[in-house]
Amino acid sequence: MTLQELLNIASDAGLLGFLVFVIWSGLKKKWVFGWYAEEVARDRDEWKEAAKAGTYLARTAVTTAESVVTAAERSSP
Repeated sequence: MTLQELLNIASDAGLLGFLVFVIWSGLKKKWVFGWYAEEVARDRDEWKEAAKAGTYLARTAVTTAESVVTAAERSSP
């Protein structure tokens, strides 16, 4: 299919037809935003897991520090 044929089809279908085609193609993941959305979702999930791991590490460090301070306060005269 040549570019001229595609332009003829688009002009015959009109704006509404073209919009339906774009939406349908997007849902079928024929456009960049289909696979890009999945890639972004995977990236988001990886960052989310990294943030959770960092939060767990920070929480563990604070708990350990609090335990050390409490133990030091109990042992001081």
